[in-house]
Amino acid sequence: MNTWFQRKVTPLQSLNYFLLLIAIFTVVGCTNSDDELPERIQSFQILSIGDSRVEGHETDFVSYRYELWKLLKNDNSVVDFFGSRIDQRVYPDFQETQFDTQHEGKSGDRIDEALVRLDTLLTNNPSVVGNIVLLGIGGNDLIQGISAGTAIQNLNHMIDKLQATNSTTTIFIEKIAPGTSSFQESNAMNQSEYDAFNEAISNLAIIRTTSQSRVIAVDMSTILTDEDYADEVHYNQSGAQKVASQYYEAIQSSF
Repeated sequence: MNTWFQRKVTPLQSLNYFLLLIAIFTVVGCTNSDDELPERIQSFQILSIGDSRVEGHETDFVSYRYELWKLLKNDNSVVDFFGSRIDQRVYPDFQETQFDTQHEGKSGDRIDEALVRLDTLLTNNPSVVGNIVLLGIGGNDLIQGISAGTAIQNLNHMIDKLQATNSTTTIFIEKIAPGTSSFQESNAMNQSEYDAFNEAISNLAIIRTTSQSRVIAVDMSTILTDEDYADEVHYNQSGAQKVASQYYEAIQSSF
């Protein structure tokens, strides 16, 4: 009687053994494969357009841009800010990288004035419209008595230009912060026009979103307290951090 190691192996058994070996090697080769996958690195080309809240100040008040940059860098994202203007504030390096201080914010600008600047910017360098545009503007319009309807119409023209330049850009528009309680009580800005403007921002985002270019409203109108302002209308460090966090969450939800 033959022992087990003396028995002949049939062709079918050989095939089964071969398939079993393949299965074993496949399982072993896939072990911990998730750990070995390269981390997805996101790249953001950001054009920030607006007034003094976007621009910031060398000493008196703070822009959100630096804080947003740090949040994105913490995710190992590649971040490139675009614009024709340079922030004069001195910022510490972060993760051994120097902050990119380019932007398109200008103190005192109304939307129609920013629209003129945008025209010049796009004529000279249309590539500044990357995959993200941050629009934070409108307060100066309302302070100067321009109606919410006119301000929104000018924002529409700005979106026209941005989407015509880059049909796949994602545009984030602020529902703007109101300023301190004392500023609101001073009636420097008509409250009903302010409310109408921010409400229209939400509708504008829906109407202007296309299949390729999303327009997203980001609510800054409810997140700040009096302690988050350096003066009646501009952000201090805590205010800048809160605004940056709102933008960061909106970007993370969209990309």
